[in-house]
Formats: sequence, structure tokens, C-alpha cells
Amino acid sequence: MRVLRSILMVVFFIAGVFIAAANVHDVDLIYLPAVPLVGLTSSLSVHVPLFLIVLTSLVAGVLFGGLAAILEQARLRLGLRRARKDADRALQEEGKAVALLDNAKAEAAGLQAEIAELREELRAAGEVVTSQEPLSAFRDSAPDERYEPDAADSGDSEPVSPGDSSPDK
Repeated sequence: MRVLRSILMVVFFIAGVFIAAANVHDVDLIYLPAVPLVGLTSSLSVHVPLFLIVLTSLVAGVLFGGLAAILEQARLRLGLRRARKDADRALQEEGKAVALLDNAKAEAAGLQAEIAELREELRAAGEVVTSQEPLSAFRDSAPDERYEPDAADSGDSEPVSPGDSSPDK
């Protein structure tokens, strides 16, 4: 694509040079026309050869086109730089997340080993473990009885019902 564009630019430039060389007579270049409403009664103009106008137009077109291409390329490079920074930041966050996940897996494996050891201790002590879920024995206990220690408690405790906040002595 770039080669095709370069070839077309060279062809148009050569055509412009041939057109300019064929038109060597002078023309009036009017740069400020006569405007009676503003007060200008005569137009301001310059006599220049036509090839000079054609070549100047070609060079101005190349310069403006090049400037537009440079600005577009700068915009694209800036966007690419931002995208790379975002990608690097995402990779760093992914690395942190993977490390946290690995730590959590290691901690979970340690806790599962600890649970297995506690189950074995319970079995060895003669307790019956009926579920694989570690807290199921505690959830199945009576929900309306709970122990609430207070400062005057000397060690003997009684279960307290949920509606009864102070035990009678």
C-alpha cells in the first residue's frame, strides 16, 4: 500500500511539472478582490508565471499532506503507548491476582489438612463424625441454647435461652 501511494505521488508530481512547464505565460494572481461594500474599489493582484503557481500549489499540498500524516502518526503512537501502559498494568494486576490465588489455595490446603487431622483426633477419641463439612456438628446443635459468660461467672454455667438475657439466681 505504501509503495502504491509513493508511485501515485511521483506520477502526480511529474504531471504537475509537465503542466507547469507548458504554461509559462503570466497570469494575474488576485489575493484581495475588489469589494465595494468594504471600500476597496480596485483589487490587489500580482503578475506571476502560471508554472510558479502550479509548482507552489504542488509543494504546498505535499507539505500539508506530510504534516497531516505526521500528526496522525503522532496520535496513533500516543494511543499505542497508552494501550501498552494499560496492558502492562493489567499484566501486573493479573500477576498479583495469581499470587493471591496461589496463597489462598495453599492456605486452603493447609486448612483441609488441619481439618483432616482434627477428624482423625475425633475418631480416635470415640466421637462420631457424620459429615464432611467441618462446621456441621456446630450448626446442628440447639440454636435456642447458648452460653453467655459474665464477669460474676465462677465457672459453672447454664444454657441461656435467646429471650432471656439475664439468668435468675
